[in-house]
Amino acid sequence: MTTILLDGDIVAYQFASAAEKETYWGDGLWTLHSQEQDTIPPMEDFLDGLKDKLKADRLIVALTDGVNWRKDVLPSYKSNRAEKRKPIILPVVRQHLLDNYETFLRPTLEGDDVLGILMTSRKLVPGDKVLVSIDKDMKTIPGSHYHMREGRHFEVSPAYAQYCHFFQTLTGDQTDGYSGCPGIGPKKAEGILENFTNHEAGTFDAKAAWAQIVKVYEKAKLGPDEALTQARVARICHASDYDFKEKKVKLWCPPS
Repeated sequence: MTTILLDGDIVAYQFASAAEKETYWGDGLWTLHSQEQDTIPPMEDFLDGLKDKLKADRLIVALTDGVNWRKDVLPSYKSNRAEKRKPIILPVVRQHLLDNYETFLRPTLEGDDVLGILMTSRKLVPGDKVLVSIDKDMKTIPGSHYHMREGRHFEVSPAYAQYCHFFQTLTGDQTDGYSGCPGIGPKKAEGILENFTNHEAGTFDAKAAWAQIVKVYEKAKLGPDEALTQARVARICHASDYDFKEKKVKLWCPPS
């Protein structure tokens, strides 16, 4: 049995956005409208086709809660999106997913976290799983992946998932509103982390890499606390990062 773990936030946004139409009524009047019949059926066809393409028996849709735990760690997290207009029919599309599909939406968790927890838990979703998204952050989650825009499969090893988490810690993510280390772009981050990567063995020395990351932050006149803050918001939750009894995130700690 194969289960698709789907990034529902991206699917809902893409179909809601594609359905918007501009209309000019004359005399300088423009309106923007969407129709449900132009949005819901194409999305359902896409989801059915996805199950057929990936030969999946089960589809789980992950969605984001209205409260975000990362804002307690970094209050400015995603504040850059506050004024950005969302597709007008997006709430309807999300509700359709909630009403008609197996969905996971949990308090304070982003959809990415839900995907990461389900992907790394053997108990919650047994059997074969494939994570379906277009989000680069998903490379921090080990397992089988399918990029739905590019139509390709790829595997993420535990070592590479750690590498990608530390890469995001160094570079930040302007889309999500966390800065990483000043002056560290992708090329510099790759150069720093390459020293701790053994490609032949498929391993990554996370302990030594973290010590170097702290030094890089200190060189930028930022302390280890800032490095830790950036690492925590960059961390997409694994099952080990979630307290199922208390229903809350266990903040990431450096390897010891």
